[in-house]
Amino acid sequence: MKASSRAKKILKSFPREIQEYFAEIDKTLQKQGYTLFLGGGKLLNNGGRCSGYFDDVNKVLAVSINRNLESVLSTLVHKYSHYQQKNDKTATKHQVASCL
Repeated sequence: MKASSRAKKILKSFPREIQEYFAEIDKTLQKQGYTLFLGGGKLLNNGGRCSGYFDDVNKVLAVSINRNLESVLSTLVHKYSHYQQKNDKTATKHQVASCL
């Protein structure tokens, strides 16, 4: 997991169960060579401003976490679902680089 210094502080303020969920997703992503990136701002830059993105080409799942916890988790789950779709051997394959 890569995170800005601000994001690291924010993550530490989350409930333990939420921190463990981030760690679990990070571990899963790492097994396939992906990086989980946490930004400390309200939005990330990815050719535009967004709360998160999944980039299959560069193997990055990124989430901005300086927002309310419900929004952060919603974005994480949504972007992680793109990763799962990409790695589902029965799904139709397509290149994904989406911004939410």
